[in-house]
Amino acid sequence: MRKKKVLSLFLAIVMVFSVMIVPGTSALGAQQATTTDIGDVTDQTEDGNILIFQVGGQEVCVELCTPRTVRVQLSLDGPDGYRPEDPQYYMVQKNEWDPVEKTVTEEDGVVKIRTSEMEIRVQKSPLRIGMYDLEGNLLSKDADDQGLYWSDDGTRGVKKVEGTQNAGGIFGFGSGDHGRRSNLNRYDQDFTEFSMSHGRVIAPFFMSTVGYGIFLNTIEKDTTFFKQGGGFETQGYLDYYFMYGPDFKTILNEYAEITGRIPMHRWGQPEDLQGAVVFLASPAAAYVTGAILPVDGGYLGK
Repeated sequence: MRKKKVLSLFLAIVMVFSVMIVPGTSALGAQQATTTDIGDVTDQTEDGNILIFQVGGQEVCVELCTPRTVRVQLSLDGPDGYRPEDPQYYMVQKNEWDPVEKTVTEEDGVVKIRTSEMEIRVQKSPLRIGMYDLEGNLLSKDADDQGLYWSDDGTRGVKKVEGTQNAGGIFGFGSGDHGRRSNLNRYDQDFTEFSMSHGRVIAPFFMSTVGYGIFLNTIEKDTTFFKQGGGFETQGYLDYYFMYGPDFKTILNEYAEITGRIPMHRWGQPEDLQGAVVFLASPAAAYVTGAILPVDGGYLGK
């Protein structure tokens, strides 16, 4: 009888432990996502502003938008793996660009695309993309040990290294508390606060004191920008714009070309709100309720 009780207790413990390690019910059974790094360029084509680099079944599209702005997209399925048109991605207002004058040369396995303002270098084995000024100073490049990468959980990303000249400042993003933090420099910390708060979305855009800016075309909240200009990752598709300044005013001008300009051709000022405030506080607005009064220089009416 005692042996039966011991055997029953042993079987019960085995059954409980078996339930605990069923995949998906415990960290012990969790499957880690497999990450793949981009490989070597196997072919390349050029059509106007666009250069396509084939890497086995993947493609990387490098598009010159202006002499200072470059768009980079990763496709995991040849020409069919880019993000289709999606009305949720309304931040990008311009997709057609004038021809950009350039020269394209290749030396020692590196394709050099030179415009009147900057130079893009594409290393072919393995594929790495670097951005430089016309004097050859590094602005930002894919890291040697890991550039573009993707995981089977939907993660898409790129590790980067920025130049050292004037390094130490990363500004942008806003924040979950809408920019009220004392330190606006995000150089020494990763940034992940891309959830919506009080109807506001934090733009995945930053400017570096090295002299460039990056806008990541994503609306995914599971997005991370790595500290010190070290790259970024998001979900679904990897699609970003690199803008060369070197000053912040020029970078913002390039950013406005992508996301749309204000019809009144200037930024709003606090005094621009005065008329709307006086109206809403006056008897003239007594019958106004549940309405939104845009004070945006005509941006929404474009």
